[in-house]
Amino acid sequence: MKSGLLLTLFLYLIINANAQNSIFQKDSINIQNLILKKKQYHQMTNGNYDGYRIKIFSDIDRNKMERVKSDFQTKYPDIPIYDDYIQPNFILIIGNFKTKLEAHETLKKIQADYPNAFIIKTKILPNL
Repeated sequence: MKSGLLLTLFLYLIINANAQNSIFQKDSINIQNLILKKKQYHQMTNGNYDGYRIKIFSDIDRNKMERVKSDFQTKYPDIPIYDDYIQPNFILIIGNFKTKLEAHETLKKIQADYPNAFIIKTKILPNL
């Protein structure tokens, strides 16, 4: 009787170990698939992420845009600024914010100097 009980216990442990190993292998394959999908996504988006920036300026005068950009960099050197041209306007946008809340905090900080600034959803740089 004892040997039958020991044999049953031994078989149970072997079966249980194989089942756990099978689950681990499936999880490992799923993780590898997720890593591959993430790599492919970043190749398609050039490594940019969905996020938010703040538009502080838009006008047809390039010289005015350069003055505003210089003024902003002087006042807020820790916030990255980007210029763009979407015909017929020169545009200045700032920041790389993962969440709208982060963007809103910065908007409140700069709103006294840039009262017409507003948050936009865009792609942001990965070095956050």
